[in-house]
Amino acid sequence: GSVDKTVKKYLEGLEHIKVYDSSSLEESITAKKFARVLFIPDFQVSLPYSPFLLSKFVYQVMENIPIVVYSLKNSEMHDFVDKYPKSGIFWAETGDKESLKSAIKSAMECNPENFDRTEIRKCFAEETIVKVFEDAVNMQC
Repeated sequence: GSVDKTVKKYLEGLEHIKVYDSSSLEESITAKKFARVLFIPDFQVSLPYSPFLLSKFVYQVMENIPIVVYSLKNSEMHDFVDKYPKSGIFWAETGDKESLKSAIKSAMECNPENFDRTEIRKCFAEETIVKVFEDAVNMQC
């Protein structure tokens, strides 16, 4: 995904970190097989709910690999990290290298066997998504 240039350069300079601007499906599958932590950059949404949740995030939540989300504090991604602290998802604030360094370190040191993603996965069940979307549309009208 797209990351600001300063942070991208910082990440590329770190040992054990591989940065992909884009990759084929085959490359993604291979990289994920060996990944210890997944990094998902910010998608900036100004609405309190977006029916267009970042598919990378939703897909990775179904796995048991630690996730680092790099987002704004007032984003939906941050809200998920706050609401589900035992899910193995770590937050780094957009533009803050120290926050990013800390989140990556925490993610790499955590034990995936201690994750509990049961509740966060329910957020992405079809029934939940449809209901939340309907509620958001009704609030706008």
